[in-house]
Amino acid sequence: MTTVVRLSDHPDVHVESWVSSGNLAIDAIIAGTSKGLPIGRIVEIFGDNATGKTLIMAEAMAQMQTLGGVTLLLEPEASVNMDFFVKLGVNPSMLDYAVTNTIKDTFEVMEKEIHRKNEEFGYEHPMLIGWDSVAATTTSQEMDKAIDEQDYGRGAGQISKAFRLGFARLCRESNAICIMINQIRQNIGVSFGNPVVTYGGKALPFYASVRLYLKTRGKIKDNNGHIIGVTVEVFVEKNKVAPPFKTAEFPLYFHMGSDEVAGIFWLCKNYGLFSQAGAWYGFSDANGNEVKFQGQGNFSDIFSEHEAEILRQLDIAMGYK
Repeated sequence: MTTVVRLSDHPDVHVESWVSSGNLAIDAIIAGTSKGLPIGRIVEIFGDNATGKTLIMAEAMAQMQTLGGVTLLLEPEASVNMDFFVKLGVNPSMLDYAVTNTIKDTFEVMEKEIHRKNEEFGYEHPMLIGWDSVAATTTSQEMDKAIDEQDYGRGAGQISKAFRLGFARLCRESNAICIMINQIRQNIGVSFGNPVVTYGGKALPFYASVRLYLKTRGKIKDNNGHIIGVTVEVFVEKNKVAPPFKTAEFPLYFHMGSDEVAGIFWLCKNYGLFSQAGAWYGFSDANGNEVKFQGQGNFSDIFSEHEAEILRQLDIAMGYK
């Protein structure tokens, strides 16, 4: 029987715990630099190829492991680069891994592992599940068809049914966050509006509490002209835990991960925390004294010295305090 209580007394509507994405700039645009990704909710990361979707998920997994939480990676393509995950801070010996063949199989494994976590560690113990990716996971019916036979909408229907049967509620009750990576598609024949859609129908966008849209803004080259990274823009397309439609931009290096300090500089500059005179920037420290530095390249040392105050001012400027 359903019990009616005051909204303020209902435990399921509050996000009680958070895990950092591993990048303070991403944390800032989601819910503030002291929070990050909401545990107990569904998060969708989608965008162009080579925008760092898997990288951001891996950095969040590393943060969950530092909290002592359980981490699980489900990957139908079996293409994970373990050495790269280690560079991003992930401990492979603490990461559960499974190659799933179908959407149905993926949801069954996730539900089974959540229940196993609850039995071994309890419902309050945090867990992070990464599904890489939704678009690469097929259905059992599609596997039985020839390559030239069409099978429209079946994957979307199975994803929708899994959510209706309570997968999102299970994550919320079990203190588990599920990061679902998705790919974008182009709607053919769309002349007006946004032609970009994601695989899997409308269910995942509806049930996700946070949706991050990643785009590339340029390539990064070394002194020899070799491409070593990309500049990534992260746009919060949906947010049920804080105001949406915030943007961050930062470099992403293939050999080391994302540069969160550059992302914080970009946010501080765009939210008016810095005064600027030519190549010089300035801001007020905790004592009200002006701190000046020349160019973005010198911001790293300034940030290390005044990190707490800069993040406090940034959260205020972004409306979190």
